[in-house]
Amino acid sequence: MQWPFEQRARLVSSVAHGEAGLADMCDHEGIEPTVVASWVAECLLVAPECFDEAMMRRLEEQGLARSGARTRQHGRLEDVSALDLLQSLGIYKKAGHVRLIHAHGTSQLWFRDAEIVDAASGALRGVEAVARIVGHDRGDFLVEVLEHDRPQTIELPTMALVLEAARRLDEAHRLDAQLPAQDEVSCRTAEAPAGSVADLFGEGSTLGEVLERSTLGELLTRKQVVEALARGWLRPTGDTRAAVVPGVHERAATLRRLELERSQALVAVPSVVVGEYARPSRRSWGLALGGGFVAASIALGMGLGAREGARDEAAPAMAMVMASVEDGMDAEDTAAVGMPRGPAPDGDDEAAGALELVPTLGPEMRERSGSAQTAVERRSTRSARAPRGEPDRSAPRPELEPRRAPPELSAEDPATLLGRARAAYASGQGAAAYRLALRSQRARPSEGAAELMTLAACQMGDSARAFDALRAVPLLRRAGVRAQCKREHGVRPRRER
Repeated sequence: MQWPFEQRARLVSSVAHGEAGLADMCDHEGIEPTVVASWVAECLLVAPECFDEAMMRRLEEQGLARSGARTRQHGRLEDVSALDLLQSLGIYKKAGHVRLIHAHGTSQLWFRDAEIVDAASGALRGVEAVARIVGHDRGDFLVEVLEHDRPQTIELPTMALVLEAARRLDEAHRLDAQLPAQDEVSCRTAEAPAGSVADLFGEGSTLGEVLERSTLGELLTRKQVVEALARGWLRPTGDTRAAVVPGVHERAATLRRLELERSQALVAVPSVVVGEYARPSRRSWGLALGGGFVAASIALGMGLGAREGARDEAAPAMAMVMASVEDGMDAEDTAAVGMPRGPAPDGDDEAAGALELVPTLGPEMRERSGSAQTAVERRSTRSARAPRGEPDRSAPRPELEPRRAPPELSAEDPATLLGRARAAYASGQGAAAYRLALRSQRARPSEGAAELMTLAACQMGDSARAFDALRAVPLLRRAGVRAQCKREHGVRPRRER
């Protein structure tokens, strides 16, 4: 089964975020953990900034990523052929691992002291896998120097192995002249005997897909396909199914878009929309004015006892407010805010429906409102009995509630800030991404925040700021971040002169 990159990236992201376990996902999808590890390596290769420390820790705990690699080098098979890559392994004097990400899957090769010790490609292992690896001409490669090595299964010296692989590759190219193109679909005919190579094609497969599944090796599989075509056991359908390896930039953009979609889903707030737009009706304006009147009357009444005759002076103003509110409200509105009912206007069905969404004053609020009005009347009565110009000292002073301290604001979570910074960077907002990553770095320094600050500064075109941020990136990661800045934004981090 061919997995498109977006589907591979979604599965990797779900494991990295802790949403799915490796064993459960492998059982559900019918894949091997080594395949998932190859997908993880591919995602880390094209967009390492999409994986923070917590995600990397989860991947390492499940054996899908490793932090023991001291040196990493990567490139494209279109620029460096697989055969040249194998011959160049002599420059590495320690144990290492080569991973190739090509059109039909992934291949792996292990070396130690410049000698190839093991290889795996599709269903092939050992020497046959090396012969398969040198045939790939599209995709990516990643070379890692590791702390540990692989048990040896290939006994041939590397030079002899490379020469044998080159010989098989030449013979395979000669056989390709008798075969359909590797992306052309062929299917098994009814005349094909059981157990022949035609079974690998089934109802429709390409030669490239069959070479990945076959355990016969590159040469023997090609020879049997030539024979099956000659005997009529295979029938080309004329359809094509090209196995495309997306570019690094395209895959990086896909990963960033998936992380942006995830972050937007986390901060999305459900909203209630009435119709296309919610319009305030005359009834809602009346309710707002009525609620404001109740609050204002309570606050005004609590301060009236401090001045003599203030109630009488405020009565005309309160009457005017009451009249204006009553003019803008109907019977149900006045009942909702504790005012006397009046005749309701006709034809206001829309407003009547909107009223059901607004709760009336509950018993507790009515009790508080009544007690506040009683206190106002009591203070006004005492003020009327007291001589003019002399305060009523016998009246007990109201007890004031102690002022509550404002709640303490919790510090911003560095991981949340870094997630928001990644979302801003993926959407092209370099300045916002830099600010958020800087705040995350100040709260808790991390490799991910430093790298994202560098990339965001490059996105803004600020090479000096990118240079300053790059100094906080670990030494082994600086070359990759510097190359990504140059590749994606055309900016090289450099010191300001």
